[in-house]
Amino acid sequence: GNYTVTVTNAFGCTGSSSVNAVVYSRPVPYIINQTNVSCNGGSDGEVEIGSSGAAPFFFDWGFNNDYGVTTTISNLTAQTLYVQVIDDNGCQSNPDLQVDITEPAVLTVSPTSNSPLCTTGTLNLTSNAAGGTAPYGYVWSGPGGFSSTIANPSVVNPSTAYNGTYTVTVTDNKGCEAKGGMTVTENANPTATISGALEICTGSATDFTANG
Repeated sequence: GNYTVTVTNAFGCTGSSSVNAVVYSRPVPYIINQTNVSCNGGSDGEVEIGSSGAAPFFFDWGFNNDYGVTTTISNLTAQTLYVQVIDDNGCQSNPDLQVDITEPAVLTVSPTSNSPLCTTGTLNLTSNAAGGTAPYGYVWSGPGGFSSTIANPSVVNPSTAYNGTYTVTVTDNKGCEAKGGMTVTENANPTATISGALEICTGSATDFTANG
């Protein structure tokens, strides 16, 4: 707006001056697109920002206090950035834009089973996946040609050929992987036999012997 000042001296003489002052709004930065880190410990985060105010803009991402025109930063690890903007009028953002690049928890898998068991039982395998980004995909492998793509597979009446190490690889929705393994033991059922005289006379005795 216009501002006028009038000065009167001791003799009653006056002088006036007017100026036109312009007040610019501060630029306000904002997030256009944000991609968080896919896997724990990764560095594929990315953020793109824009700003209100008078273009062109100069951005300080907080890495080296050097203003530039870059609006997109890639290959980010999980961290918090504070982005400051200066617009073409020389106005500076206040407050700065806070950008929180996050990462998922570590993807883990801790397989368990109901081993040891008898060959007439049912072998139950449990993957116990956690962390990462659900949903998960599963790939099981093991002895006896065993394979499965479900979280918690079962084998009915497993033979001793299924003794050994079972592994499961878990892949989450972002492509992160975790692998775990365990040893399973199936015990063969004993074979029971009875020996002794099977035909006797009344009043006689016989002995039966059980073997197994």
